[in-house]
Amino acid sequence: MARLHASTSALLALVLACTPELTAETEGSTEATSEASATSTTTSTAESSSGDATGASATTTTTTTDATTTATDTATDATTTTDATTTTDATTTTDATTTTDATTTTDATTDATTSGDTGAEPGFGEILGECWQLAEQLSSPAPSLFELRLDFGDDPFDDPEDAPQLTPGGLEILTDPNAGGSSIISETFAFEVLSRCDGATLVKTETEILYDPPNSKKTDILVDIDGHKVGVSVTRAVKFPPEDEYTEADAAILKSKLADILISSMNVVEEDAWVKQILVVMAYADPHADVIAAVWSGLDDAVRADTIVLVVITDGQDTPVYFK
Repeated sequence: MARLHASTSALLALVLACTPELTAETEGSTEATSEASATSTTTSTAESSSGDATGASATTTTTTTDATTTATDTATDATTTTDATTTTDATTTTDATTTTDATTTTDATTDATTSGDTGAEPGFGEILGECWQLAEQLSSPAPSLFELRLDFGDDPFDDPEDAPQLTPGGLEILTDPNAGGSSIISETFAFEVLSRCDGATLVKTETEILYDPPNSKKTDILVDIDGHKVGVSVTRAVKFPPEDEYTEADAAILKSKLADILISSMNVVEEDAWVKQILVVMAYADPHADVIAAVWSGLDDAVRADTIVLVVITDGQDTPVYFK
């Protein structure tokens, strides 16, 4: 009995000696589990805070898995998760909305056009409006109407003092005789606009163009635009005195000129035949141009045909164009 009691006491002492080590191991395991749990929670929070950042979710998943391995990996992956927030820089793609400024650039181009930056060649008077539009109309069967401005500023055209500032074609029109009338300067500047704004070159003046029959209605100028022969007729929208109201009755000349164009186009000889005609209307002021446009829009298609109407509104000291 005494030997059994001693054996029991020895076994009890052994159990007591092992208990603190087991307790410590259990506590260590508990702490590691808690820490891993905390790390996992932190990682999940990082993933949530990364929002819609591309690729952040995939990176965070890796982080959570690594977190269950070691505390060191957890720290490293936590940093990675934080870096994932840098994908928020993807929001800088919103800066692509600054392409809306391209609209402003377009507007700036429009403003530049109305201030004289048209691509027109320099010469006497400033051309305002959009140049280089007529060539693409030469193959169109439809009628069309365009507007430009020619500003003489405070310097009226004086012949012969200002003649050297004209294009070679303009100078030839100015010095060659026409078929009569007092329109020589208006015809000269009609050509100047076509030459400087659309690259027209002079082929023949009015008396050089041939017709069959010879007494046919005539056009004023034969030019070349982009390799095509084009007939050019010129008229003026003005009254005397020029301050008087310009009415639709005054603009009836537009219908008459367009009808004459059909006749001259039919009778021009093959050698001088053009692909179509341009009617240049030199308009004294904006109201005159508005009346011309209104009358033109009300004409029959048979009268307008495929003729291009170019209304050139003159500004500044433009009296010689109309009354000289």
